[in-house]
Amino acid sequence: MSESVDLYEFRSYVPDDIPFIQSSWGNSYYVGVSGHQQLSPEEFHSYHRPIRERALSKPNIAAIVCHAKADPSTILGWILVEKPNDLPYLTLHYLYVKASVQGNHLGSELVRMALPIRPILYTHSTTKARRIIKENWKANKEDYARWLFCPHLI
Repeated sequence: MSESVDLYEFRSYVPDDIPFIQSSWGNSYYVGVSGHQQLSPEEFHSYHRPIRERALSKPNIAAIVCHAKADPSTILGWILVEKPNDLPYLTLHYLYVKASVQGNHLGSELVRMALPIRPILYTHSTTKARRIIKENWKANKEDYARWLFCPHLI
């Protein structure tokens, strides 16, 4: 864990976090997948905003927010997961970490806290996420073999 761990804390999301979650999700997903850039940002968001809204309105949705220790309103990253009723898995909808704090293991810590059981089904995949999964697959094949891309679950 990074020495900067004393600079941030984790909490459940609150309604005031939703605009930041919506915006950071949309903007990072747009630039995170090269194919999306075939659309203008306005076109992309017109298609993807309803998907984000639907995910955030699901009844079994949960988000963990990483924030600056000195200011709980300064969000550094977040993870959005869903626990489908009576099913033995979790669905990861999205994980976001601000570029300025990437490399401090915030993403790994969010995954560890929010996704304690396997398999993990995930609905969004970026170029960077695929690279991270591939790199970690080599070190922990048994765990990452149980990460399954399921975009239809959104």
